[in-house]
Amino acid sequence: METQTAKRRPENGQLIFVPHKDTVRLLEVYVKRSLSLNEVQAVEPTYYYYEKVSEELEKIVHEVKEKEEAETLSDAEVLQRIITLTKEQGDAIHDKLKDNPTLSNFFQQMSYSSFQKLADAYLEKEATPTQRPPT
Repeated sequence: METQTAKRRPENGQLIFVPHKDTVRLLEVYVKRSLSLNEVQAVEPTYYYYEKVSEELEKIVHEVKEKEEAETLSDAEVLQRIITLTKEQGDAIHDKLKDNPTLSNFFQQMSYSSFQKLADAYLEKEATPTQRPPT
């Protein structure tokens, strides 16, 4: 079963489902790019820190090409699909965290407010319309 994300098209606000790679893969790539076991350092959790982490996550997300295939679903079907995908991804993330002590430690030491700031910085960046150069 291919994992998908619900997104809204910027031009008309239509809800579509687009395939994407496993969310855990995103986190693993980020950790591999940003941290090696010898380079782990404590950092002051400033807005700049969260902004930089968000930018790195955005780069990783955009490495995965998204299909533009739309599927029309009822609101109830969309809600059920979101619930199912959330459960699947939560289970996959839980399993990956158990298998990766570095990644697990990274999130265990992060406070809820720090995680919320990270998520907010990422969502703010994603919600801001950007113009991409033609490919």
